[in-house]
Amino acid sequence: MSAPEPESLPVIPKRRSGLPILLGFLVVLVGGGLTLAHLLTRPDPFKVLVAVDVDGPWWKGGAASEEISEEIADGLEKIGFEVVSTNDSAAISILSSASSPVEAAKKLRAGFVVHGVTTPEVIEHPVEQGFVEVRAKVTLTVTYVGSGGSDAEDVFTTWAGGPTKKDAMKILGEQIANRAFDASLPRITGHAIVKERLDAGEIQAVVRLDAARRFSASRDKQLEEANAAYDKLLRERREHKGPLPITYLGDFRGLWYLAGTGASGALVNTQGRRPFYHPKRTDLEWLTELETVAWHDGSGAPTVLWSGYHVLGYPAAAPDGAAVLFVEDLFGHAKTLTVVEGSKEPRRVIVHEQARFDNPEVAPGGRAAAMFVRLCYACKRDFAVISLLDGNTLFRRESAGEIDEGFGGYGWAGASRAIYLYHPGGVAESGEPLPEELRVVDVSQSPAKDDRLVALEKERCGGLSASADGKRVVLGCSAETGEYRLVLFDTASGARTNTSAAGLSPSLSPDGSRIAYTRDGDVFVYTVDTAKETRLTDDPFYERRALFSADGRRVYFESQAEDPTFKGRTAGVVAWVDVP
Repeated sequence: MSAPEPESLPVIPKRRSGLPILLGFLVVLVGGGLTLAHLLTRPDPFKVLVAVDVDGPWWKGGAASEEISEEIADGLEKIGFEVVSTNDSAAISILSSASSPVEAAKKLRAGFVVHGVTTPEVIEHPVEQGFVEVRAKVTLTVTYVGSGGSDAEDVFTTWAGGPTKKDAMKILGEQIANRAFDASLPRITGHAIVKERLDAGEIQAVVRLDAARRFSASRDKQLEEANAAYDKLLRERREHKGPLPITYLGDFRGLWYLAGTGASGALVNTQGRRPFYHPKRTDLEWLTELETVAWHDGSGAPTVLWSGYHVLGYPAAAPDGAAVLFVEDLFGHAKTLTVVEGSKEPRRVIVHEQARFDNPEVAPGGRAAAMFVRLCYACKRDFAVISLLDGNTLFRRESAGEIDEGFGGYGWAGASRAIYLYHPGGVAESGEPLPEELRVVDVSQSPAKDDRLVALEKERCGGLSASADGKRVVLGCSAETGEYRLVLFDTASGARTNTSAAGLSPSLSPDGSRIAYTRDGDVFVYTVDTAKETRLTDDPFYERRALFSADGRRVYFESQAEDPTFKGRTAGVVAWVDVP
């Protein structure tokens, strides 16, 4: 019997190394750490750093910059964003040592930076109490500092005024803050990273930005409706089929005044406004832009002669374009006569704290101007001719205080002969009203010589306009019928020519052969030699102040309407028609 085979011993498995497990654990640990570090350091798209530098950054004591940051922060925080506080000492330390706001934002974990640098222009106006105007052109940049960072820019100009620079800068800060908030909000809420989180339904994003979503929706809706209404006004005019094609300058977001014409086109005073959704009042308001006086020829960018706070009445240009004159209102503290000669800088001929200067007319050559002058707010208007070289008064006819006394317009019959319409007021011995007079004053003499050219009996006239050559003037005169007929006068002899044209605000062509005027809101031209009336516009719109171009081939006019967004205000553009 053979011996039994021994039992097989169990196979002892080889001992596995723990290194792969350890490496795997380390990978998970390191990955988790990196992920945690990324989560703890990545930019927060709901956190914003405002670093607009106006006359010094806020973390270095810039008062205006601090005002801007706090105003924008107030608006952003109300709709769900966190803004780096101007009182955060750690943030101030980081900003002070950083090479740029974007670098500082990365350390502060801010997802967006609203930044820009501007040095305001400071204008000290020559008034007794002192008044300072500040203007700033701001290039505002909104930067996303996360992965795939991007920049978006907006450029705007704003201004303010106050008794001191400090007062003016505080108001300027508020103005910039409103504009900066309005420009930056859609850049932030419309950014891809924010939209991505909202579209994905991320709870944090949805909850935090619910107010921002509702604010943006309301803002976009009201601005869209306002802009659509302005576009509609212009579109209706362009689509209307009248007797002749009309070309429009500008749009209805502001108010354009046709001041005059010259070789450079139309002289226009613009008073710009644009709709603005106020971040605190959450309602549509308007932003007032700086006014301009500029030449527009319709073919390109305007030639801006001046920009500022406010022009009183209409500016005026010499018939030969030698000078442009207008009246500035220095924030209610004083009035000026400001002249621009060619490409020279504006020059203030007179600055007066009490006097009022109304609707100047510049002589050929630009050495003098005729205008109404009031020595105080409640004073009657006098007629005066003032030198534009030194501001001296060359002639002045003071009101005698008679009932119905006044003046009915003026123009120039040459470089030194001003022609004006005078209403004496009072009555003659017969009991009849004293007749109106067309008078000519020669300021080349000292004292100036003032003569009556012709008496206008039993009629009331106004709206005097002279031809560029100074040989003719036109008036609108009304007798018993009450209808204003256009009447021509020779400025040398006083010879009168009645016309069959009826209208208001007449204007002569440069050679005096045609008259442009308005009637019932439309524009007409009357040819003197043939007594032919040509209708230039026939539409339901309100048109006024028709003026011939310097070459007589075109008639410019104003087209106005009620502002569709801000009721009670007037909106308007300048337009022209080529005369057949």
